[in-house]
Amino acid sequence: MTRPTAGSGYLADLKRAIRAELKADGCTQADLAWYLGITPKHVSQMLTGTVAGRFELLERMAAAVGLESGIGSGERAP
Repeated sequence: MTRPTAGSGYLADLKRAIRAELKADGCTQADLAWYLGITPKHVSQMLTGTVAGRFELLERMAAAVGLESGIGSGERAP
């Protein structure tokens, strides 16, 4: 389990961790998009940095793959 660290490059670390968890779980960005109710294109753009997006959406992505974003309660997502 990867937990991104706060500080320099935090968002890049979070995006990398989300991609790593997707791969480890055998899921695709399309699977994540379906779960979140957004398009696969938007997931891809968020994770590659093509679009800035909202931090709340990155937090939802992290929770969906079982990561804690490092913000909030510090508990692992269910």
